[in-house]
Amino acid sequence: MVKKRGVIAQSLRNSVKDAGAFSVMEGVGTNFVSPYAIAMNATPIQISLLTSISSLLPPWFQIHANKLMKIRSRKSIVINAVLLQALLWIPLALIPFLFDNDLIRTWSVVLIFSFIAITGGFAGPAWSSWMGDLVKEEKRGEYFSRRNRIAGCIVLLSGLFAAWFLKSLNGGRTEFDGELVLIGFSVLFWIAFVSRLISQYYLERQYEPRFKYD
Repeated sequence: MVKKRGVIAQSLRNSVKDAGAFSVMEGVGTNFVSPYAIAMNATPIQISLLTSISSLLPPWFQIHANKLMKIRSRKSIVINAVLLQALLWIPLALIPFLFDNDLIRTWSVVLIFSFIAITGGFAGPAWSSWMGDLVKEEKRGEYFSRRNRIAGCIVLLSGLFAAWFLKSLNGGRTEFDGELVLIGFSVLFWIAFVSRLISQYYLERQYEPRFKYD
């Protein structure tokens, strides 16, 4: 029992580290996908799609994730979804180097970011169930409050860094345009890729309690 408590305590610390790495991905990656598309002359329709995708698509795929928990462990569902999400940042970062046409570039951004949002949403139910078993009910408010505060601070700081980085490449102007700035976005998305891999590393080191699907 003492050993199990130690394993759970370490898992909860790893979850905070996972949240930190995930927040870097959000701060330098997710929050800058729309500006990335704007820098490639995206249309208003494309921008509206990018801003609505994260809330529109994931719930449809969460239904299938719930069913998958009948036959697969929650940990494996989360780990595989997170790995796929991390890998999707690579083609997103490479778009300026693969295509010259702005229309192809911008629709590629919409398509790839759709899959990034879907994979994140797909992992959601399994992760929530998994964490619900790791954190005692009476401790959830305290634990997730602390975890979310840390994550929020990291999102803010990483976002400020990303904005400063892009502005410095853009000669101090607030409008993001030009090929050099697109390279800057690419660098940020590579950071998002690495950050999500770090997130996966800490998720893999979390203990998964035995689960019974009701």
